[in-house]
Amino acid sequence: MKLTEERLIEIIKEEMEANSAPTIAQTTDYIISTLESLFDSLTEDLNEIEIIEEKAGSIPDKALQWIWWGPRAKKAQAKVNKIKLNIAAIEFAADSADNPDAKKKLQTKAKQSKEQSSSLQTMVNDKYGAKGEITKKYLASEKIKGQLEVIKKTTGMTDDPNKSSALKDQMKSLNKKLKSEDDALKSLEPGAEEIETAAAEIKKKKGILFLLVSMK
Repeated sequence: MKLTEERLIEIIKEEMEANSAPTIAQTTDYIISTLESLFDSLTEDLNEIEIIEEKAGSIPDKALQWIWWGPRAKKAQAKVNKIKLNIAAIEFAADSADNPDAKKKLQTKAKQSKEQSSSLQTMVNDKYGAKGEITKKYLASEKIKGQLEVIKKTTGMTDDPNKSSALKDQMKSLNKKLKSEDDALKSLEPGAEEIETAAAEIKKKKGILFLLVSMK
């Protein structure tokens, strides 16, 4: 199936809306630009973690994982997911490009982006994987959601019934795995009193962090 500009826009529509992107027609240049922004944003987030740990200390407490590290792991992984989705769009654009030069440019960009995406995924895994079981559950759940989103998009882009069927089977398996991860995460939810104490600690640490960073 030839990937038209309209189809490209549909692929990244959710990302465009989430980032309040313009509603005017967008091309692969927009996708590439979006990728660069996501790379920069995620890199900044990961660097910020280092600042927090350096200035305020690591906080892998159960309740703090639930309300602080877990949600941040989810946010970081969501950015990786968006990156992968946009890379998939570039790959389809490359497959559909009639111009040899344009095809080569898109293929090169997709390859470079994949390498960068892999590096950032490793960083996310390393940064948050050491923050406890709850944080890892947040991360695992969001990874599965990302895989499902890519499959949803690619399923609608293939004319091969066998490939489409295999992708749908993969989605079923991933949905089952997602439910298992979400159930496991829910079972780890701390009590209200623990969460209240954790929230107070976060407020205190953020205040200390603000003062220390402002003194740099």
